[in-house]
Amino acid sequence: MLTYLDIYSTYKNLIRKKLWNRLDKFDKAFVLSCLKLSKIKKIFNFEIINTFKNIISKIANFRSRMTEKGRKIAENAMTGSVAMILGKLRDWYHDSNYQFWLGLALTK
Repeated sequence: MLTYLDIYSTYKNLIRKKLWNRLDKFDKAFVLSCLKLSKIKKIFNFEIINTFKNIISKIANFRSRMTEKGRKIAENAMTGSVAMILGKLRDWYHDSNYQFWLGLALTK
């Protein structure tokens, strides 16, 4: 069962974390339509609930996907001669926040 408060809190979190723009048009329209429908009545339809959960799961593992992409980029950069000379750069490549930033900055 999906209530208005559940969907609205999810919607607010998506906007607050700036993940709303990462959704495609269909997913945005679906979330907004669920939000408007849940204002009228609670949602009990299993297909709608599963689709909503799939949209949320796409966003939920966003940080881990970006960190993994950044980790791959960092591993490729570690093989260069610059990383061997500069010790601080090696420490950056092992930092999970820097890997997340690499994943965000260098992927589409």
